[in-house]
Amino acid sequence: MSEISEYNKKAIIVLNPEAVEPYVPFSFGVLKGRVILANIGVIEEFIKSKEKILDITPEINETKKRFLLTKYKAILIIKHLPAIEAFVEKESMQENKRASTRRENWQYAHSFNPFESNSKNKDKI
Repeated sequence: MSEISEYNKKAIIVLNPEAVEPYVPFSFGVLKGRVILANIGVIEEFIKSKEKILDITPEINETKKRFLLTKYKAILIIKHLPAIEAFVEKESMQENKRASTRRENWQYAHSFNPFESNSKNKDKI
């Protein structure tokens, strides 16, 4: 089972939220979700291999943190793949909507000059 939660006002998905010792829930946000979906073939191969840890850190990594997966996390990812895809798609659409609203607000704020005397700005006052 997976559930959508929030951390620092950002959406996260929690895989296996009812996990008990020695297992723990695995949670991540949209950016890591995109990295996971981009590397799903590598993750499937990793599960079949004898390696213990998989490094799927993207080349462009602003935080300088490595993104490592264990077998347990990789199995959870494959098990909950449809939920991860739906989460990333939904949150990406909401991010695009927020970005477009910010862009429109910026354009409006920078197009309005109350000191200009043209008729375009008189309607806005």
